Amino acid sequence: MNRQQKIARFNLKIAAVGIPMSLITIAISLIAGHILILIGLLILAVVSLIMGLSPVLIGKEPGRVSFDERDAIIEKKVHIIGYCTLWCIVIIVCTIPTFAVNSIPTIALPAVLMVALVTVRLVESIAILIQYGWTGKGEKS
Repeated sequence: MNRQQKIARFNLKIAAVGIPMSLITIAISLIAGHILILIGLLILAVVSLIMGLSPVLIGKEPGRVSFDERDAIIEKKVHIIGYCTLWCIVIIVCTIPTFAVNSIPTIALPAVLMVALVTVRLVESIAILIQYGWTGKGEKS
């Protein structure tokens, strides 16, 4: 398994743990009427931070070539997919306020940013694993 696959799997594991925790915390706070929604958003912010720093957290293996032409092509495709996903989110977020101007709370704007960052990294991670194949065909000997 190469470095990109390790990063993608790491991101999926972080998202699989962090997103449900955040959603559960936000749901409980909405039901109870408490300010715990900020804790849910904090969890989501930490998830987006960890996913954003995953290339730094998962280091390169010393003495091993970890990037070739195929990896460059896949990385280019993944960045295009992530970029398109980000623009779709931006377009959706920019059109929603035109229909509901006064009903959006002020806390929604940072939440949208965190959701966008997590979504883009999640889509990029899935795209990496799909392009390499889920079984680890991208292994180099």
